Amino acid sequence: MKNQIRVASIREWMDEKGMAAMLLASPNNQFYVSNYKAIIYSRPLFYVLGKSETAFIVPGLEEKHARSLASVDQLFVYYEHPEMAHKGTEPVDLLMSYLGKPEAGAKLGIEFNTIPIKLAKALEAAGWELVDVASEMLQRRTIKDETELHWMRYAGKLVSNAVRASLSAVQPGVSELEVDDRGRKALLLEAAEQYPKANVFLNAITPSGLERS
Repeated sequence: MKNQIRVASIREWMDEKGMAAMLLASPNNQFYVSNYKAIIYSRPLFYVLGKSETAFIVPGLEEKHARSLASVDQLFVYYEHPEMAHKGTEPVDLLMSYLGKPEAGAKLGIEFNTIPIKLAKALEAAGWELVDVASEMLQRRTIKDETELHWMRYAGKLVSNAVRASLSAVQPGVSELEVDDRGRKALLLEAAEQYPKANVFLNAITPSGLERS
């Protein structure tokens, strides 16, 4: 429901700015409007917000995941394995086909800090007037609802517990890798017990060895 409210609000803003559609490539912005986050971003994903429908273009590796989670009207899939090549192998081709030929002077919102220059030039060559929406989307994402605030507080709790677990492992002869492992295990175990269906993304950069280099 919150995604539909967000999309409706963005459409009102698009109308004010005279935009026919918006193209999002940033994972954070895509999640904001669709509730979908890819398992891994090793291939291009494009989200299009039009005046009457939304569409997602995803790789075959993400197809099942996207169909089960993405709040979107249309899902288009491109494939890299030969037996499915007849359905399309190029995400940009699918995108350009979906967008179609724009009317003269039609405006397309894109994220100037995310969209590849080659794609931007192809969109301009197709007749689109490009408008930067990156700042607007960032501003919208800074306004958190109660669900987001809950998860932020819970993430902070997980990190605090992980730090305590890591500190408890600190003693002479223990490597930083082992200290970090203690905290990581504590975080993942608690998350699995409290929210077994949640996706937990954990990033850590830990030196190894007894001495710092």
